[in-house]
Amino acid sequence: MNRRTAISALSAVALSSWMRSTPAQASIAATAAGTPPAGPAPAADAPPAAAGAPRAAAAPNDELIELHSARMDMAPGADAFVLTADFDVALTPRLEDAVNRGVPLYFRLEVEVSRPRWYWWDQRAASDAIVFRLAYHALTRHYRLTQDGGHPESFGTLHEAVHSMSRVRGWRIPARIPLDPAQTYTVALRMRVDTSQLPKPFQIAALTNRDWNPQSEWKRFAYKPPTQTTSER
Repeated sequence: MNRRTAISALSAVALSSWMRSTPAQASIAATAAGTPPAGPAPAADAPPAAAGAPRAAAAPNDELIELHSARMDMAPGADAFVLTADFDVALTPRLEDAVNRGVPLYFRLEVEVSRPRWYWWDQRAASDAIVFRLAYHALTRHYRLTQDGGHPESFGTLHEAVHSMSRVRGWRIPARIPLDPAQTYTVALRMRVDTSQLPKPFQIAALTNRDWNPQSEWKRFAYKPPTQTTSER
């Protein structure tokens, strides 16, 4: 038995055990396993499917989360960077079904800024992360998006919630070292689903199934602080 087969078998055992707890968990666990749940889904908990409403459907390519554009600025006082970015985020059908059945999804946006050095390893100038929590509230039939544990925003559709998360504006990233406006920096940026915060059966499924683990590759671009203008990717 190879490693992939062993992980798949372990995933099936974990899902089977979890499914025996309650009917609701059985429905969610079946989603993780990639099989339809036994019996109809509870209509009271599922969001209304409006005709013609936009869906956060999976993209045709393998990269379901992709950086569309990014702009870096240096904050007044040269003690921090300020980032603006736009991502194209598409949920896989399994992730979309999971959140509609009450499983919260966590997305982690990470950034690293380094100063290249020809004589040694690059120096880390700044790094930070934002965690978004996306959940469906069955009572109000709205989606709630929370950033770093702050006050949640409410959205009527999943598409609106995902679109809001994909637009990052004015993110202040404190510098670790004194910044030099004459220096060119390398910016690395990515967004991914934080599978460590999924229920255990989903974490196991994410090891062998990318449907549970979409993420963008690290995107890098050079940034040189100009005098008056900004640098765009």
